[in-house]
Amino acid sequence: AITAFSTDTFRDIRIRDIKDRRLASALQAHPAIRAIEQTIAVAQSDVALRQEQYKAEWAVNAKYAHRADDPLGNDRADLFSIGVSVDLPLFTAKRQDQNLSAAQARAEANRTDKALLLRKMMANLKTQFNRLQGIDERLTLYNSRLLREARKQVSVNLNAYQNDKGDFREVIQAQIDALNVDIDALNLRIDRQKTSVNIAYLLAGEHHE
Repeated sequence: AITAFSTDTFRDIRIRDIKDRRLASALQAHPAIRAIEQTIAVAQSDVALRQEQYKAEWAVNAKYAHRADDPLGNDRADLFSIGVSVDLPLFTAKRQDQNLSAAQARAEANRTDKALLLRKMMANLKTQFNRLQGIDERLTLYNSRLLREARKQVSVNLNAYQNDKGDFREVIQAQIDALNVDIDALNLRIDRQKTSVNIAYLLAGEHHE
C-alpha cells in the first residue's frame, strides 16, 4: 500500500523524501501512466498475435462409418479413415516479418513513451517539492519577523506623529510598506496552494491504490 500524501502534510515533507520509492510508486499509479500501460498491453497482444501467424496449425481427423450388407446379403466391412490437415500462414515470410517488426516497434515506442513521461513527472515532482520548501521558508520569515516588524513600524510612526514628533508622510509610507508586506505574504500563500495542487495532481494515483 502507498502512504497517502495530502496537501496538509506537504509542509512536513523534506527533500530527502523526494527520492523515496513511495513517490515513484505513486507516479506509476497515475492515470496518465496507466493509460500508456493499457496501450502497451494492446501492443504486446498485437506482437503475440503476429508471432502466432508464423505457426502452422495441424489437425488430425478420424471418421468411422458402418456399412450395411450388399444387395446379395453379403457382409461389408465398416469404413474407418484418418486425415491430417495443416493450415499454413496466410502471408509470406517477408510480409510476416514486416508485420511483426511493426508491432514490436509500436510496443517499444509505447514503453519509451512511458519511461519518458515517468521521468518528466518525477522531475516536475521534485521541482514542485523544492518550490514548496522555498515558499515555506519565505513564509516562515514573513510570519516570524517581516509582518511583525512592518506593523510595528506603522505603530511607531503613528505614535510619533500623534505626539508631534513625526511626519505624516512617514506614517503613510509605513502603512504602504506594511501593506506591501501583507500582499507579498498573501501571494506566497497563493503560490503555496498552487504548488500543493500541482503535487496533488502528480500523486493522484496514490488515492486509488
